[in-house]
Amino acid sequence: MVGQTELVALGECCERCERADGPDRKLDLAIDLIVRPDEWSPKVRNAVEATCPDWFDDDELPPYTRSFDAALNVLPTADWEYSLEWQASSGIREMIAIVKVGDPMLFMEAEAASPALAMCAAALRARYQAPAEPTTPKRGPEVTA
Repeated sequence: MVGQTELVALGECCERCERADGPDRKLDLAIDLIVRPDEWSPKVRNAVEATCPDWFDDDELPPYTRSFDAALNVLPTADWEYSLEWQASSGIREMIAIVKVGDPMLFMEAEAASPALAMCAAALRARYQAPAEPTTPKRGPEVTA
């Protein structure tokens, strides 16, 4: 179960992704603390702003906000579907990411400046809203002739 602190971190990261103009290594670190919390010591987790994420290479800290492939790793599980749309109206140009799983009524949407940022925001929302266990349709009994 996700605790109150984790929910606040998810919400803040979501908002930062949607407001960002481009890649941001501090935001990558904040996202990674949610996606892979066991990779980081408690000292780092409690002092994100004091840490300089520019020191980390892409193997140590995935470039979630720069790379769409890395952003896909923010999804709660691999069985989530996603789509991207490009919106260009009223002088606004941004990407819209939509992620969903199982129930067609359960989907998350986010708008951001790039595909990677939009996917990060939508995937973080999915982590917030996702059921504890991935939903997989059950198969009926095998029929043999």
